[in-house]
Amino acid sequence: MLSIIDHVRWRLLALKHTLLSVPKTVCFNLNYFKFRDAIKFPIHIHYRVKLYDMDGSIVLTSKPRFGMISIGFPFISALSEKISKWHVTGKVVLGENVYIGTGSVIDVSKEGELYIGNNFCCGGHTTIICSKKIEFGDGCGVSWDTLFLDTDYHKIYSLETETIINQPKEIILGNKVWIGCKCTFLKGAKIGNECIVGANSFVHKEIEGDNQIVGGNPARILKEKIRWEP
Repeated sequence: MLSIIDHVRWRLLALKHTLLSVPKTVCFNLNYFKFRDAIKFPIHIHYRVKLYDMDGSIVLTSKPRFGMISIGFPFISALSEKISKWHVTGKVVLGENVYIGTGSVIDVSKEGELYIGNNFCCGGHTTIICSKKIEFGDGCGVSWDTLFLDTDYHKIYSLETETIINQPKEIILGNKVWIGCKCTFLKGAKIGNECIVGANSFVHKEIEGDNQIVGGNPARILKEKIRWEP
């Protein structure tokens, strides 16, 4: 158990992070929302988040309230505090109780759409790169060092037809998906509801079914008919 001194130290550190983050939080909310919603400060931005591009849009799925979304704050003591990056020229749709931890990268291009449901928690050091569509259902949990990438970042052409053969594809995760650390999700990855994805898994296609444990490289069904609690 933490001692009283440890509790005080933790609270002082949290206060420091909050106070230093006020200017960036104010600018961020005023940029994305109408004044009446912005002054409620629904999104808290850590001072170490680098705001590279804010030309896109943010849509909230519920009424804005103070601190319902947090980006870049350290939630897991075992993770080192890294600079987070925000580069959004597309569309981001956010539910409530969304927490994206330190060192994470959110990159949504002009044609991209990122959907994050309610009660989403990402421990940190995670990269989300969206050129088409990436969707997280309600109640998803993402551990650290995980990559979501719905594009190849380059074009491959058929010599016969001169058409692009590697278009971006959606990544879709259902409700209440638990993702272990160091996983990779590439374009076309789809996971059902109430599933667990084991650490270090590589997912590049749809894995049909709900209430399953999947894992491996490439990921496959390891166990069926399960449920989990956070």
